[in-house]
Amino acid sequence: MLTSLYTGVTGMDANGTGLSVVGDNIANMNTTGFKSSRASFGDILSATLTGGSGSSQIGRGVRVDKVTTLQTQGSFESTGNNLDLAVDGDGFFVVKSGSTQNYTRDGQFSVDKDGNIVNNNAYRVQGFLADGSGNISGTVGDLNVNNQQSQASATTKASVSVNLNAQDTSFAGDTFTLGVNNDTPTNYSESTTMKVYDSLGGANDVTLYFVKTGGGTWNVHYVYADPANAGKLLDAGTQSLSFGTNGSLTTDNSGTAIAFNFGAQTTQPQNVNFNYGTGTGETPVGTVLTGLRSSLPLSVWLP
Repeated sequence: MLTSLYTGVTGMDANGTGLSVVGDNIANMNTTGFKSSRASFGDILSATLTGGSGSSQIGRGVRVDKVTTLQTQGSFESTGNNLDLAVDGDGFFVVKSGSTQNYTRDGQFSVDKDGNIVNNNAYRVQGFLADGSGNISGTVGDLNVNNQQSQASATTKASVSVNLNAQDTSFAGDTFTLGVNNDTPTNYSESTTMKVYDSLGGANDVTLYFVKTGGGTWNVHYVYADPANAGKLLDAGTQSLSFGTNGSLTTDNSGTAIAFNFGAQTTQPQNVNFNYGTGTGETPVGTVLTGLRSSLPLSVWLP
């Protein structure tokens, strides 16, 4: 009788622990970075009886073997806070309290009175530090956002990745024009827009107009708003691209800079080199293929 009562008690105790684990998971369903847990159960063996019909076991109930943390990827939410971050995949944020280093998946960060990026426990977020020019070093330290303004860095080069439609109609002799009032570009095959930053840090829209001039040859026109005439456009210059018979880019003339004028208060001219993958002397030589798509995915690296 006492054994049967004990067996029943172990069942209630183990399932009570299991319910506690489930309850904790539910209670933390809105906790940022929380990982749910799972209870694993095992039976308690007491004795094995052997008789005419074979052996059988008399158990003593059940127990909780262990509670395991489930390291699965959670869902992402947009919070509107520019400092809120989430880890996609494996890894942790490194935070520091005094000389003690800790790890967390909770990416709710803010800025303290000293300009340090911290979590909700005031632990300082760690990261690779940058020098005054924005170059990332191999030194790990406190991430600090002070109130000093950094000097603006004008765009000097951009790497562009495009897919051009090899079946586009050719404009022999390149008849691209901005129109009578310099406001409506015509006679081009494809286009896409990117940001170019001037010497004051201002972001300027530059539209790349691709004009197919023949089999495997294209011209790129760099068009932007005229700073002296509202509603008017300027064509900063032309760059030619050549493709081989297999669609690979053979020449992009990226050694020739395109000159922009973004206003009287900015550096003039602002020379920008646009590299499509085969710059002069580039090692290894890049390869960009023309396809049968008219979409123009764009990648830009700014200094």
